[in-house]
Amino acid sequence: MPRRPSQSVMIVALSILFATAALACECKPVADPSFIISAQEVPLVIQAKVERHSEKKGSKYLAMDLKVIRVFQGALVGRELRVWGDNGILCRPYVTQFPENSEWIFALNRGGDTWYISICRENWLRVENGRTKGNIEGRGASEMELEDLAAKLKRPLTIGSAGTAEAARRTPTLDD
Repeated sequence: MPRRPSQSVMIVALSILFATAALACECKPVADPSFIISAQEVPLVIQAKVERHSEKKGSKYLAMDLKVIRVFQGALVGRELRVWGDNGILCRPYVTQFPENSEWIFALNRGGDTWYISICRENWLRVENGRTKGNIEGRGASEMELEDLAAKLKRPLTIGSAGTAEAARRTPTLDD
């Protein structure tokens, strides 16, 4: 028996729905999504100013160009860095969430030869007037002096997993 047009439309609609769900971002649940914990799991933690949004596709900017002010963890050659955000299907924030000329602390991941920010956990903190704002420790928003955050990022790690042990061996550097 041939299908009715409404059945075909329903099949196509459900196929699109399931295909879209398969592409959706999924973050693993974590006990503590705070910045301090997240920073232990990434290769680079920096303080930077957003110079400009770049790499526009349609109406969305896909990347942002940063002027690095300080390196808290990891190593970096130079003071300029392009960081990639979301294109609509990745587990990353849209770069326009970080206004041009604003200052942030970023916990960055690397994929091949590109740097990116994950939306899973707290991977950025706003910097204003020498203070950081965001989910710094534990759960919920908080504020801290920038130098107090720098001291916390330099402390030996106390959480014992393979990823944090590797992060603990990294030496914070400043590229002066």
